[in-house]
Amino acid sequence: MNPKSIISCLICAWGVPLAIVIVVRMFTPDPNRPKDTFLAVVLTPNDIRMEEKRGRKNSNHFEVWLHSPNGDKYFHRDPNPEPVTDLYHRIPQGVPLNVIYNPTNEGNVIMEISLPESKDKPLLAFADVMAEYSTRRRVVYIVAGLWFTLGTLVLGGLWKVSVKTAS
Repeated sequence: MNPKSIISCLICAWGVPLAIVIVVRMFTPDPNRPKDTFLAVVLTPNDIRMEEKRGRKNSNHFEVWLHSPNGDKYFHRDPNPEPVTDLYHRIPQGVPLNVIYNPTNEGNVIMEISLPESKDKPLLAFADVMAEYSTRRRVVYIVAGLWFTLGTLVLGGLWKVSVKTAS
């Protein structure tokens, strides 16, 4: 194997899984981050919407959007319509809501929705949202680990074959 091939294989075997992990850690909320470190606002939404959106490769996802009177927008996304529809129907109209959120380049991602001063379970529980992020991260880490392991094994096999043919 020539040095350029080795570098290309190393980038594919080690760089891709490392890049995947870095992207997930940079662009998703840390599931271990305490609730009180996120931003919070009390607002009475002037518009509550449920939308279906198309992503890349025709994948679709569903969102609930809260529009505040001052123009700020907050959303919660799920790949399945049932949780979003359920949340949409549980959010009362014209009532102040306590929203805990995380600002991103796409908008303000909702981490929790609750009624101020209410002792009842939140409309969207912080623990449930964080459990979902934790599950997603775990899947990404498993995929990256498998990619790294299999890539290293393939790279080692190619190295052995190239050493044998060079001899």
